[in-house]
Amino acid sequence: MFNLSEWSFRDMGLKKACLTVLCLIVFCFGIFYTFDRVNQGERNAVSLLKDKLFNEEGEPVNLIFCYTILQMKVAERIMAQHPGERFYVVLMSENRNEKYDYYFNQIKDKAEWAYFFHLPYGLNKSFNFIPTMAELKVKAMLLPKVKRIYLASLEKVSIAAFLSTYPDAEIKTFDDGTINLIQSSSYLGDEFSVNGTIKRNFARMMIGDWSIAKTRNASDEHYTIFKGLKNIMDDGRRKMTYLPLFDASELKAGDETGGTVRILLGSPDKEMKEISEKAAKNFNIQYVAPHPRQTYGLSGVTTLNSPYVIEDYILREIKKNPHTRYEIYTFFSGAALTMKDFPNVHVYALKPASLPEDYWLKPVYALFTQSGIPILTFDDKD
Repeated sequence: MFNLSEWSFRDMGLKKACLTVLCLIVFCFGIFYTFDRVNQGERNAVSLLKDKLFNEEGEPVNLIFCYTILQMKVAERIMAQHPGERFYVVLMSENRNEKYDYYFNQIKDKAEWAYFFHLPYGLNKSFNFIPTMAELKVKAMLLPKVKRIYLASLEKVSIAAFLSTYPDAEIKTFDDGTINLIQSSSYLGDEFSVNGTIKRNFARMMIGDWSIAKTRNASDEHYTIFKGLKNIMDDGRRKMTYLPLFDASELKAGDETGGTVRILLGSPDKEMKEISEKAAKNFNIQYVAPHPRQTYGLSGVTTLNSPYVIEDYILREIKKNPHTRYEIYTFFSGAALTMKDFPNVHVYALKPASLPEDYWLKPVYALFTQSGIPILTFDDKD
């Protein structure tokens, strides 16, 4: 007669044994992408499994979730404020290009572990949602003790797979651009948006009753990159911490006798292609700085091909050319707010004449006006 107490499970612990079996099952179905060519093996869970089995009693880890390059910049600054602590970084994105790889490698060098979930078809696609959510949930279970969870994208159901697994972890939030300054922000919603009954039911299996509102209410500190502007998270429930991303303090304004460089900030929306070309022609703009998620080009202007986001690029250019005047033109980019005080930089917001008064960008233009950024209206009709 078998004596369970003599089994090897006694030493490992039933919980760890179950986790091991679960991981092996998932590996067999390929969900963990052990030899994933698209993600270069970054979704491999062997290290997580090893840490869970043999180092669970070690120092707790901090999780940081990122979806954009801006969020990676914020995450890097947060990590710098906590030297000596363990950080795991999870980047999820539908895009993968030179800029994403550059900033991911920057933060990867500073984190204990970093994972890049490249989801080229998006999480909400039917064939992608269930296996990815299952992968995230199992990986959440494989993590060692979690001390703090940092996130910006409150509306992402994928992050809830981790939040619901560690309900006692401290939750810290940070800005995701101008969406944190608009009162109609989706971050003020209550429930996650998941299309389809099957996917919604599966999501509930993975996250239980977790919601956007629960994440928002659990946040005890919010990091903002915008100084002096009303933030949707500033409701008296949490500590607000200002976290400047780009340091131009060592740069001095020159006399701007070295000519003028005009740069248009690109947009990820293909619908903006024609109107962007008209704006460039109207204001004699020479260059376009593509948005990190932009996949189309513009005619009549030179594309700035650089691994840097526009703020980092401009700071480097100012150092090299301290007497050049830089004019930055944008339709709705939050970079206008982060660059407006750079020396020798003049930021302008563009407003097409055909834009309806009740258009969704109206709150963004109000922010620009409040921040002292001129609004330039132009005729975008033929």
